[in-house]
Amino acid sequence: MDATDLDGLLRHIVQVACRMTSARYGALVVLAEDDRERISHFITHGLSEKQRRAIGGHPACEGLLGRLMRRPVGFRLDDVTKEPDATGFPAGHPVMHTFLAMPIRIGSTVFGHLYLTERERNTLLVTRTRKRLTP
Repeated sequence: MDATDLDGLLRHIVQVACRMTSARYGALVVLAEDDRERISHFITHGLSEKQRRAIGGHPACEGLLGRLMRRPVGFRLDDVTKEPDATGFPAGHPVMHTFLAMPIRIGSTVFGHLYLTERERNTLLVTRTRKRLTP
């Protein structure tokens, strides 16, 4: 699979995950094969092109993203604005409240992470939602 096919597949995965959970925004991070603490692909859904440009390139692996990298266990937050680890968001990043973070595994290896936020139906991203996304 070439890079164009992979980007298309990853974009499709994050779009479907957002649709399944009614999340306004989604992001899918793929970790580099040679350095599992470096991001090789960062795919977003729900952002306008202007927002995407304002945010810039790949995010730093700190704050909430770093939490999942250090301990690859999914977690959910009811209000990101009240979370001490919610740091490092670049200028132009949309405000988030509900937040769901999950590792993506291939076998026992963490391939990347899926982040979903701002559930549009004005309800929390609950455990049931996590189960819908877990094989």
